[in-house]
Amino acid sequence: MKLSGASYNETKTMFGVPFAQFAKAALDLRYSYRISRKSTLATHFATGAIYPYGNATTAPYIEQFYVGGANSIRAFTVRSIGPGRYRASEESAYSFMDRVGEFKLEANVEYRSRLFGNCYGALFVDAGNVWLLRPDSARPGASLREAGSVGGLLDAIAVGTGAGLRYDLSFLVVRFDVGVGLHLPYETTRKGWYNIPRFRDALGFHLAIGYPF
Repeated sequence: MKLSGASYNETKTMFGVPFAQFAKAALDLRYSYRISRKSTLATHFATGAIYPYGNATTAPYIEQFYVGGANSIRAFTVRSIGPGRYRASEESAYSFMDRVGEFKLEANVEYRSRLFGNCYGALFVDAGNVWLLRPDSARPGASLREAGSVGGLLDAIAVGTGAGLRYDLSFLVVRFDVGVGLHLPYETTRKGWYNIPRFRDALGFHLAIGYPF
């Protein structure tokens, strides 16, 4: 096995098998501000990038980023949006496979307040998306380059809001959230920033353990 001395573009192997080469970095920031004895404002920001090189033209699927779900943008299910402004075919049962990216931006704000006893309520806003670093002809609109400008990038960010209940059992927290979509990153039949065609099309229901962040 020889790895050293190989050129940048030369295929590198381990035990005769080519392996993926990539660099990945991620940042996850969380901050909570206590408003009063019974209420807290919790914030979360996450970003990351993965860059394939050498042997790889794309990053390994399991290493790529995605958004949606109980701990992300709660109005949308896991891998139901992105990358960028790309809209996957809804007819395919495997469309979620295409909804990953090499760059991620996500922000969440949640107001938490005690209702009674061990029961707490929450109001939240989630926003974010993933993008490809390079254009992909099979996924038009998916890359950062195709966003074109800061305005184009912001328009490609999915936004949702919602409310939830939490019950603190002291050793764990049981959480139920209902997310409501406000903005989809791709064009729909509805014009304007609020572009959800039907209200029921962008509802997310999540039963989970622990806080989302």
